[in-house]
Amino acid sequence: MPRLPIAIFVTLSLFLSACTTLHKGVEFSEVATSRNDAALVYLYRSGVAPFWRSPTLVIDGTDISEVKNTSFTYFYLTEGKHTIATRWALDLYPLNVEGSMEVKNGQTYFLKLGGGMLMSPGLGQAALVTSISSNLGQVDRLTALREMKSCMYMPNALEQPSLTAYSN
Repeated sequence: MPRLPIAIFVTLSLFLSACTTLHKGVEFSEVATSRNDAALVYLYRSGVAPFWRSPTLVIDGTDISEVKNTSFTYFYLTEGKHTIATRWALDLYPLNVEGSMEVKNGQTYFLKLGGGMLMSPGLGQAALVTSISSNLGQVDRLTALREMKSCMYMPNALEQPSLTAYSN
């Protein structure tokens, strides 16, 4: 029995499991209470490649939360324009996204971290070509509520006076 292929398989399996970002949290159940003095903003990621890696959510230049696969977080922002970005590890730098968003007090917004992975046959020396993309965009309420049902809550660095976004 060839030992080298087995050793390589075991090593790769251990390496990949060490990079996996499994997390525990409470599943999404209901939308948090909106406030008259701030906008309520949700950000979620539902099964987007690279599955085993997690970017950092950055708002107005401040690191807020890790965005693991199948997770969500929420926070309140003051009315006005805010810069919202994701920052990936150095080796995934091309996946970083940044944009601005105008929010109004009393409103609820849903942002989705999306993207994908494409594998296609290569030519010549490259037998397989892989490309990964990332995007961050606003989605409608019904889509967000449907997609967030399987997501787990991730805490963030912003103060949250009401944690009704998830149940115990």
